[in-house]
Amino acid sequence: NGDMYLYYLLYLQLVDRYRVDIRYIDLNLLNTRWYPTWLQTKGILPVSYSPDELPKIIADKWVAQKVTVRNKNEKYNDTALVWNLPPTYGNKFLLRSDRIVLNLMQQNAFERDVFFAGDVPSNMRLFLDDYLQSRGLTYKVLTQIPPDNTFELELRLKKLLHISTDNKSYLNNRDNIQLLNNYRFAYTTAAFIASQNNKPQLALEFIESAERK
Repeated sequence: NGDMYLYYLLYLQLVDRYRVDIRYIDLNLLNTRWYPTWLQTKGILPVSYSPDELPKIIADKWVAQKVTVRNKNEKYNDTALVWNLPPTYGNKFLLRSDRIVLNLMQQNAFERDVFFAGDVPSNMRLFLDDYLQSRGLTYKVLTQIPPDNTFELELRLKKLLHISTDNKSYLNNRDNIQLLNNYRFAYTTAAFIASQNNKPQLALEFIESAERK
């Protein structure tokens, strides 16, 4: 979500050919006309809108209502994800980007896993908070309330290396600082989840790790 991620990830995929199996979508740019169209021509945006309809999608008046995303993936037990979606902007509207994301999820129907970056605000992830499982720096969308995964989080976060304090030149770049804060956010989120699951010692270890990063 944002240029700070977009161009780094595009470089990794287009130049280094790293994890080209992942489809990355910038939520902010979905509010433009050119970006969704470009994604659609590249086969990255599986929506039901035709090439003529997509540029005409605009913010629409919206009242809180239940919405459904069918599940076609056999690894999930539930037949669908159903949740209450309130307006995402000004208590009145569903933004163009949000309409596109909702349509994308409905067309995808869990055939591919869907993740949101950890720093995406609740309204931009369609208030799916109760169905998001923290994976460290991302949240994975599930069809049901996520089970306790603190052990998996612990293994994932242990792979992140500590940054040497000998050279602090990275602090001269605001993007670097924000990325580092996202790493700290991952640890504090893991600490919160651990405390909710009655694992105070593990929560403390996550907080101490965040302070060392």
